[in-house]
Amino acid sequence: ELLSDTIMEMRERVGDDALAIASHIDGLKIDSATGRVIDLTEHPSKIIATLVAEYEKLFGKKVSFSFRRDTNNI
Repeated sequence: ELLSDTIMEMRERVGDDALAIASHIDGLKIDSATGRVIDLTEHPSKIIATLVAEYEKLFGKKVSFSFRRDTNNI
């Protein structure tokens, strides 16, 4: 789920380029239309690290994620 969330977060920021990047990560198979993870053949932490490194390399800046929800509006 964390991998799918990471891909979706990047897709919101940069569009479908995020899916293209994710589709070329060794050990990760995604649905090309939705970005959802279909299969993993490598350890998830290795895939996340590689995915974030590729995003940073291709977009030329650090990538940071915050998956915490804002509880002020709840």
